[in-house]
Amino acid sequence: VSLAHVLVAWIGEAGLGTFFGMRAWNSFADSATDDVLLRSLGYLHGAQIVALAAASASSTARLTADGEFQGGAAKRLAVAKLGPVASAAAITASGPITALRALVSVAPAAEALRLALALAGPVTLPTEQFKHGIKATGPTMAAGDGGQLPAPDAAVGGLFLDALFCSVVQQRLLPKSHSACTASRTAAAANAALTALLTAFEAGSCRIVAAVAAAMRIAEHDLDTLVDDGMVEGFHRGYEAVARRRSGAEFLRIQLVAARIREVEDAEARVAIDELDAAIAALDETIQSYIREGYDLGCPTLAGGVACCSALPYEHWWVFVGRLYSR
Repeated sequence: VSLAHVLVAWIGEAGLGTFFGMRAWNSFADSATDDVLLRSLGYLHGAQIVALAAASASSTARLTADGEFQGGAAKRLAVAKLGPVASAAAITASGPITALRALVSVAPAAEALRLALALAGPVTLPTEQFKHGIKATGPTMAAGDGGQLPAPDAAVGGLFLDALFCSVVQQRLLPKSHSACTASRTAAAANAALTALLTAFEAGSCRIVAAVAAAMRIAEHDLDTLVDDGMVEGFHRGYEAVARRRSGAEFLRIQLVAARIREVEDAEARVAIDELDAAIAALDETIQSYIREGYDLGCPTLAGGVACCSALPYEHWWVFVGRLYSR
């Protein structure tokens, strides 16, 4: 196994662009047992595993073929990184290789999935053995001007809402003719995994919902701060950040309603849903109170942009309350 680790590490560093690198990988993959292959792949970054799978038809076949372990190495890796519920949904949607690609893609849907996994636990990303190889945003990016961070779950919950918002808008704008392309299949796998994760009615689902509720409380506080500080420059940009997360929370609620989560009798799930509803209601009341006081809560980018405007339903009234839409 140690020799296998060395070989896979060498391939990872040298890349598969060389003839010798590709031959070395094919020879190793053909001769290694599933157990050795699986252990060895665990030492590569996620992006390198996806690159190996895409390097040739024989590579794809080796990683997806049933061998000593049912489902093949790619499926086993997906289960290890996504968990059984989310991986099953992603694999059903697009196959095991695409399920792995959903963990390393820069697409908003993939980013939303990674953040949801980080909130849900115990499967957290990135890990030392499966880094996605891109610059990711994390809780440390959410510090305010004062340098103080919100609670970690609230910070990640806010970033999750940002990614979910971008994912849904992108999905609504993407032509149906693109459904067969790699990017769309990757997004489909990420969305399927995320939906399964959210609607599993397990402790992880409740932690995600609770984090979103906390992010809504932070958004309400941020809006109060915008008004109290009397900001002029950057006021609308600041409110757009609040409105974007409010829309992300609404997209999440739609998924939860579709999964009939309100009918679940689990006490922890009920508490999380009630807290989310209360946080959203409080933010909505705060927005409406500022509108009554005469503040122009406009979203020039969200509501004024033709593309984004067409992707947001008018039920998202918090986006369309600016003076531009009141004329």
